[in-house]
Amino acid sequence: MTVAGWAARHTGPVHSALLVTPPYLDPAWTPAPGEVVNVVIDHVPRSPLPFRALLVASRNDPMTTFEQFEAYARDWGADLYDAGPVGHLDSTAGFDPGRRASAWPAPWRPSAS
Repeated sequence: MTVAGWAARHTGPVHSALLVTPPYLDPAWTPAPGEVVNVVIDHVPRSPLPFRALLVASRNDPMTTFEQFEAYARDWGADLYDAGPVGHLDSTAGFDPGRRASAWPAPWRPSAS
């Protein structure tokens, strides 16, 4: 979500982005009066990103359904990688993007340089 928010306001030499299990934020959501929220942006831009992107999605993420991941990927013009039922992928869950990199779509695999 941070990448989409940044890309909506900036241009620059970005080669590509790896978007890992972004949490879903309802486009109609607004905080209730007096509600304290812990978010960086107040909405998720849904326009195409000006660079290529790979969205890594989980089939059983507690914050986002697979259909919501598909909608993000479609709106942002990102390739979608189905990581399977792996929960919410973050550093506290032990996610290591390099460990699964060989299974990523060919154009997204890290080179051995």
